[in-house]
Amino acid sequence: MPPGGNEFADNIGIAIEKLLSLSEAMLDAARAGEWPQLIEYEARRSPLLEDFFSVWNKAPDKLRDVQTIRVFIETVQGIDKKVLLLAESEKEATANSLSKLKNARHATSAYAENT
Repeated sequence: MPPGGNEFADNIGIAIEKLLSLSEAMLDAARAGEWPQLIEYEARRSPLLEDFFSVWNKAPDKLRDVQTIRVFIETVQGIDKKVLLLAESEKEATANSLSKLKNARHATSAYAENT
């Protein structure tokens, strides 16, 4: 059962701040190409998100600030979209690099066979 009104609102506010901080850290890691760090942040954020919404869903309607949660969800979704775009870009760049390496290896093999 969620705590009383003010305590519940305070706890929700703290949880939102922590979740947004982790989300921003994920985005910073993606921008820096620090993919292992991003994965660590996401692993920390995921269970916190689950716990957050579990508590939120059990709260009485009168304690829920729907507008705050809507903005929070939209913010997290926006950050996640940026992270996914950066990850997709990195995936494409890595695939291109691997393709170039594969082509160079084939060219080296062909040269070695013909000399």
